[in-house]
Amino acid sequence: MFPLLTAVALNAAADGNKRVRSSLMLQESPVAGFSFYEGRAQWPKLQEGDVLELVREPGNPYDPLAVHVDWQGHKLGYVPRAENEDVARLMGEGVRLEARITELQNGRRPRNRVRFEIYIIDESRGVPLH
Repeated sequence: MFPLLTAVALNAAADGNKRVRSSLMLQESPVAGFSFYEGRAQWPKLQEGDVLELVREPGNPYDPLAVHVDWQGHKLGYVPRAENEDVARLMGEGVRLEARITELQNGRRPRNRVRFEIYIIDESRGVPLH
């Protein structure tokens, strides 16, 4: 079962016509392992709303459901292990997911530094996010 589901209807202008594209918020999570990868080096450049890329890592020796989180080609960390099962399954089924930074905290705890949302994109009803 999905941890959090929120339906969202978004309008997008494509070829001069307005079409409704729907998306479903799958979950909101912190980036796990932020201080162990390229997060610290990229921190000054990150902004709320930035698009993140989710990349499956089925060969990961520690977690076969691992999904790492990239920003502009830089590995920031992972979808937390306790929250990656649905994400990994949907990606394996070819479902289009999109992730965006929702919150940046300049605190002492690296686990809470970057929070992001993951959306399931329904491209049958409109155009994908850019």
